Amino acid sequence: MQKLPTWSLVANQARARILRGLEQPLDPACPPTELVYRAGSARLLACLCRDQADVTAETEVAAINADRGQFARELATFLNAHRLAGDFVRLALWAPERLLRVLVPEMPAALHASVFLMVACDLTGLGETELRALIHGRIAGI
Repeated sequence: MQKLPTWSLVANQARARILRGLEQPLDPACPPTELVYRAGSARLLACLCRDQADVTAETEVAAINADRGQFARELATFLNAHRLAGDFVRLALWAPERLLRVLVPEMPAALHASVFLMVACDLTGLGETELRALIHGRIAGI
């Protein structure tokens, strides 16, 4: 039985790692491809470049939240384009709860329906080998 094309999004609020080809057995000689996507921080940078007298904790938090929302929209758009192109059928999400709360509502219904696993944690700091082994172990049999 052929397994369905599977991707995994491993993200935090500043960086996303997208692992492709996870339906294949784990083979260190031929690892699945990984894409890296970095968040912009235009609103926070603009806020911090202003005169410090004008910058409050509230404006910094608002800028961070706006940047997080933009990052979530960009990720949802990117993933949906690849889903529509047939690059994956199944999607696993690994991200902190704060990002998941923003990302999931940005997903079109069909993209959300492709999510078979959602884990609230930040794995972006793991090395490639350790990350692949952990994800393969978790999604095996699902």
